[in-house]
Amino acid sequence: MAMGQTWVLIGACALVLGAASCAPLRQGSGMARAMAAPRAESYLRWLTGCLDGIEADLPALTQAAERAAAAYLQEGWEIGAWGDRGMVGEFNSRAGGMMRTSRPEALEKEEWRGIVLVFPRGGAWAEDLAAADRFAGQGKHVIIFGSAACRAEAERAGVRCEAFLDTHAAATGGLFAGGDGRWLVPTDPPAWMAAMWTWTGEFVAALTRHGRMPPMYQSIMVPGATERNAAFQGLKFHEGPVASVAAGVAGRAYLTELRRILAEVRGREMEPVVRVASEAVAARRAGRATHVFAHGHAIRDQVEIAHDPGLLHQVNRGMFALRDPHGIAPGDFVFCVGYDRIFEGWYFKDATTRMRAAGATLAWSMTDYLADPEFGPAAVPAGEVLVRQHWALGDAAVTVPGYDVRVLPPSGVVAAAVLWMVESEMLALLGTHGDDRR
Repeated sequence: MAMGQTWVLIGACALVLGAASCAPLRQGSGMARAMAAPRAESYLRWLTGCLDGIEADLPALTQAAERAAAAYLQEGWEIGAWGDRGMVGEFNSRAGGMMRTSRPEALEKEEWRGIVLVFPRGGAWAEDLAAADRFAGQGKHVIIFGSAACRAEAERAGVRCEAFLDTHAAATGGLFAGGDGRWLVPTDPPAWMAAMWTWTGEFVAALTRHGRMPPMYQSIMVPGATERNAAFQGLKFHEGPVASVAAGVAGRAYLTELRRILAEVRGREMEPVVRVASEAVAARRAGRATHVFAHGHAIRDQVEIAHDPGLLHQVNRGMFALRDPHGIAPGDFVFCVGYDRIFEGWYFKDATTRMRAAGATLAWSMTDYLADPEFGPAAVPAGEVLVRQHWALGDAAVTVPGYDVRVLPPSGVVAAAVLWMVESEMLALLGTHGDDRR
């Protein structure tokens, strides 16, 4: 095999949970469609099964992280992400993530040395896997995150890498089979994030076992975080002794917290999810357009990707800006998938006010800790649906003994899950196979 040291694979389906599993699901019976949230429930059960698959892989993920940590300790070695734009955004400059990371343009320089985390894009595997092989040929330490099908393609192409880590995304990319042969509703985004942050936890833990701790971002929503982060900007490691974190502890803690949050979503938010999907479908049936404002490090670049049914047209550009022109007309519907607040204020240029002024019906998803009545969840009026995300202030799931902040963010996984649960449910309500706008 031309691949490098480690292949992590436990099949396309890690665990069967009730009626759903990691295997793609076809359109259910009429009785299933009549149940509350049949497609949204299926998507969430698939994601839960994938977290179980990632946890089953922890020994191999840890081994890959330990080898990467040993390489990172070398003088002049760095780390960065390449491939899917959303995953590059998720890994860089992110609450709970590493502070010192390299941008893709740096990784592409032949002289750059370090660890490259590669996330091959759906529809562009050949291109991205060729880049991964090129990086490996330049002496970089390449780790690829992808599905079983992506792994098979890499094997066929003889791609070199240090490790290929199975994300347990659906082998078909999308979870539901359309009658036209397409597989709809992407599984890569939350699977990538869950696997990448689990691996990052094990990478950081491996460094602590060498007596080193890389600076990690604290969420700027926490008072004092901006000043705290500035003090460590540019450092590869903190000075002074660090507590050693045992293998498997950080990764397992991250997955445990993700499961807790997703259980909250499943137990308390399925009715709002169905309401969002129902409002969007009602708008479409009335001849109106349906949109999404996707605010987040990853999700802003993971709409209208491979396997997106095309039911929600993206109206934001980057993290904060409403597109100009935004194309929102009276009677349209906008699903606002956010972080901890409505899209108002100077950095959003009052996008919420502008979308309402355009005559749109809005629905929201954000977490629920912010008590500010002007910008937090309380600012969502009674007539607009709110799906709460249930992660806490700080957006960090794991405590590192002796470190001043918690690490590893859950919000990206949760936001992606909510978005694709809504689109899954829209498909069920419409009884169609989507509307490909790419």
